[in-house]
Amino acid sequence: MKILLTLSLAIAFSLIFFSCKKHHTEGPASNDHYVRYKMNGTLVTNTRLNYAWLKPNAPTNPSQIMFMLVSNSNDLKDVLGFTIQRNGSLPVGTYNSWDDPVHFIVDYFQDNTAPNEKDFTIGNAPGNPASTFTIVLTSITSTEIKGTFTGNYLYDYVGHGTISITEGEFCVKRNP
Repeated sequence: MKILLTLSLAIAFSLIFFSCKKHHTEGPASNDHYVRYKMNGTLVTNTRLNYAWLKPNAPTNPSQIMFMLVSNSNDLKDVLGFTIQRNGSLPVGTYNSWDDPVHFIVDYFQDNTAPNEKDFTIGNAPGNPASTFTIVLTSITSTEIKGTFTGNYLYDYVGHGTISITEGEFCVKRNP
C-alpha cells in the first residue's frame, strides 16, 4: 500500500511540476541559489530552474503542510525532486524518510520527458539495504529555503537500476 501511495504521489508530482518545465525560457539563476549533491560519487551543482514551496496542501488536505523542492539540471535533462507532507507545521528541523505519518518522496528523473526517461525513487532494491533519505531544513524565510540532505540510493522499479545521491545542500528561492 505504501508503494502504491508513493508511486501515485510521485506520478502526480511529476505531472504537475515537471510538465511546466518545458515552458520556461529563463536563463541561469543567481549564483546565490543552487542545489548541490553527489550523484554516484560525482559532484552535481544545479543553478538553473530550482524551486521550493512550503504551503498548505490545499485543496487535497488543507490541514497538511507540504514542502517541495524541484531542481533541474543545468542542461534541463534531469530533475531531482523532494516532497515532505505532514499534518500541522513543517518548521526548521530534520525529516527522515522512515518517519510516519510523514509522506516523504524523493524522485530523480533521468532524461526527463524523453522516451527513455528513468524514474528513480525511494524503494528497496533487491539485495540492498532499505533506501533512506534525510532532509534538514536549516532556514526558512519569505524569500528562500535552505537546507541539506543525504541518502543512500534511489531505485528504478522499471529498469531495476539504482543511483546514489548523497551530501546534498540547497539554497533555493521560495515560490508563493
